[in-house]
Amino acid sequence: MSPARNKVTLANLSEFARLMPHGIPRDQVLEALGGLSLECSLGYDLSKTFLADGWIVEYRHLRTAAQMNPVNDLLLFATSGGIKLDMADGSQQHVKSGDQVLLSADSPVTVFPVSGYGEVSFIALSVELDLAQVFHELTDVGPVQPPYYWGYDKRYAQTYAEGGTTWETQEPNEIVVKMVPELITDKANDEILDLGCGEGRDTLWLTAQGFNVTGVDVSAAALDRARELAGLYNLSANFLERDVVFLRGLKNNSFAVALNMGCLHMMDSAEHRARHLARTFELLKPGATFIINHCKKDWGKGFWSVDDFQTIETAKFGDEIQRKIRLPDGSTKQVMMEVLHNKVMSEDGLRAELHSAGFVDIEVLEEDKFTFGNAAIMICRRPL
Repeated sequence: MSPARNKVTLANLSEFARLMPHGIPRDQVLEALGGLSLECSLGYDLSKTFLADGWIVEYRHLRTAAQMNPVNDLLLFATSGGIKLDMADGSQQHVKSGDQVLLSADSPVTVFPVSGYGEVSFIALSVELDLAQVFHELTDVGPVQPPYYWGYDKRYAQTYAEGGTTWETQEPNEIVVKMVPELITDKANDEILDLGCGEGRDTLWLTAQGFNVTGVDVSAAALDRARELAGLYNLSANFLERDVVFLRGLKNNSFAVALNMGCLHMMDSAEHRARHLARTFELLKPGATFIINHCKKDWGKGFWSVDDFQTIETAKFGDEIQRKIRLPDGSTKQVMMEVLHNKVMSEDGLRAELHSAGFVDIEVLEEDKFTFGNAAIMICRRPL
């Protein structure tokens, strides 16, 4: 398991020196840091540290939009809050706290702070680059709204604020228990990717069984709870905060199994769904297996947190309805929660999406009536 995937907290910017890889060519350093997840507790607004071999690392707060035109490749780490980037090719990317993005030389980008996620700060790493020369604030352009799927972070945070233990059960998904041990032949080297791992129900169980697994989620709140549970169970679990559409900082062709236990359901944009599936395809080894649990029509019927199915069936995104959460004493509590974006998909529709992403041997395994009220479990492969 790569130590670069672990979340690192920096109290002083000079500590970055110990994270720099040694013994590799300078033009490969940024790639080698591709899995690093950072947070920063610096109390001052601007800091710069000169490292060996011409590397410069800088820390800044982002209060308004800014234009950047790096003259050398630059690795940008979001250390708090969230950032939206308008790229030179017209595309948009979002980078959440703990995530990172590589900005190419001579490719201008506009960066915006994302509202609703507290103070926004970032660390920039490049060779012989003075950030002051390529970073220009746009004082009349303020924060922008976050992408809809980041709302699941607030769902978890609200659960804990209301006294809930976890949003989801801590029992692993039955299909994970049943299938993953049969698919992994080499625990030490075969890696598993748990997409949208939430509070770690599957990642923690797999880790306890000795599997090499990385759990990825967009929610800092859920991952903090997952890390607490890992400590409680004395497990060395590997969790990464990442935007689940882009899945940055993970190595292509490296995972033997990928799990998607409801993560894709949270995306209702066709573009986001396609990008997520394409990126998952890239991360899997040739011949690797992808297991998906996705909601179908009437998914809320029988779902444990929804007592009145009709409320969620007729509600619009943004409405508030009653949901049920678990309390530490084993009882439950009714709270008002926002209806977040989600997508129901028929088995044929999901099959078409997987086929378009390049997956083969697509098979419907069974229906899931526990995780969701009505969902399909499908399995497919990246071709050899």
